[in-house]
Amino acid sequence: MHMHIVQKEEPTLEFARFIIYSSKKTPSLHKGSGGTEVKLRWCPGHVGIEGNEKADREAGRAAQGQLYPPELIPQFLESYQPPLNPLTRRRKVKEMSRTAAIKYWEASEAGEKYRLRYPTLSPRHFLAHTHQLPRSRATLLFRLVTGHIQLQAHLYRLQLVDSPHCKHCQIESETVSHFLLKCPRFAAERHTHLTSHGHDFLHLSFLLFATCALDPLFDFIKATGRLRDLIK
Repeated sequence: MHMHIVQKEEPTLEFARFIIYSSKKTPSLHKGSGGTEVKLRWCPGHVGIEGNEKADREAGRAAQGQLYPPELIPQFLESYQPPLNPLTRRRKVKEMSRTAAIKYWEASEAGEKYRLRYPTLSPRHFLAHTHQLPRSRATLLFRLVTGHIQLQAHLYRLQLVDSPHCKHCQIESETVSHFLLKCPRFAAERHTHLTSHGHDFLHLSFLLFATCALDPLFDFIKATGRLRDLIK
């Protein structure tokens, strides 16, 4: 005697749960079956049936918020709003949160400073640029991009030092640009790790945002001996 347990088509997650649950229960079914062979079978609910396939497509469009022209909608359904499934709802909330975050950033003082410094580079580019970096290096790169780093110019703004001028050359304020690209004290290190790779490596918009510039950038900083507590 044979017994078949048939499960119709379900979403992938539900089907996986059914398989796990059934596989755990099958041994106990065998024990109490009196020798009956128990088999699990998966049965496609309506694969290939055009009417059901079309209904699935229409349900998917509705779940995504797509609307039909008013003349095609019966009057009693005009004000009906179909509930969103959990997956679509989470996606919508994520999109709304991202939009709100972008608007907040663009309206902030930090966002304005970033636009003035890097007008053609989106903050999203930075996230994609750093997602494979160790956290310590991603943090260092972020501080270089924003200018919030332990260089004289920033420390002076925080009233932690008496002068913004570079201690090594006394020529100008020790900004990120001065430290990375101009200070004569680090000319040899700059030539070895940056200039030798090409002229582009002497532009912040390339040096801080090009993937191929990351290792030379960090090597230069390490060679200067500056920012030792940040570079690893």
